Amino acid sequence: MKFTYQLFTFLAIAGALFTQNVQAQDKYTLQKSEIVFESKTPVETIRAVNNNVQGIVVTSKNKFLVRVPIQAFSFKRRLQQTHFNENYMESDKFPNATYRGSLEGSYNLAKDGVYKVTTKGDLTIHGVKKARTVPATITVKGGVATLQTNFLVKPKEHGIKIPKIVTKKIADEINVSIKAELQVRK
Repeated sequence: MKFTYQLFTFLAIAGALFTQNVQAQDKYTLQKSEIVFESKTPVETIRAVNNNVQGIVVTSKNKFLVRVPIQAFSFKRRLQQTHFNENYMESDKFPNATYRGSLEGSYNLAKDGVYKVTTKGDLTIHGVKKARTVPATITVKGGVATLQTNFLVKPKEHGIKIPKIVTKKIADEINVSIKAELQVRK
């Protein structure tokens, strides 16, 4: 009887620890993240980089959330950054862009390989939510998982008004690329 009780206690504790370990490895945060956007026209190329992207991926549910602080974009020219935040993105009013949704496709963050996935969700920029489907690649090498994607965003679709005086300097479609490591959330 005593042995059965000790065995039951051991199995209960081991089960609890195993469950906690599985749950911990189920959640990954974005680390060493970089988002770059680029507007190319014959008149000018505008490029900005943001290394403050935050996000989480819950693999058991194939869900994700990415949050981009708008004021963290860095431009080559200070005036471009000022216009971007004050005139176009109104970052005081809309401080973050978000992309929330699901991951579709087969991937294994514990096994080296290249996995093509599709993200489906709501992209909210400038307070305007749009349903998006964006292809992405997850590369796992030496135990490090890296997520990469590249897609286009139309400012007009998110209520971002471009004054006529600068329409030749700002593209109708902005190229956005994201690269980030996925690390187990502690």
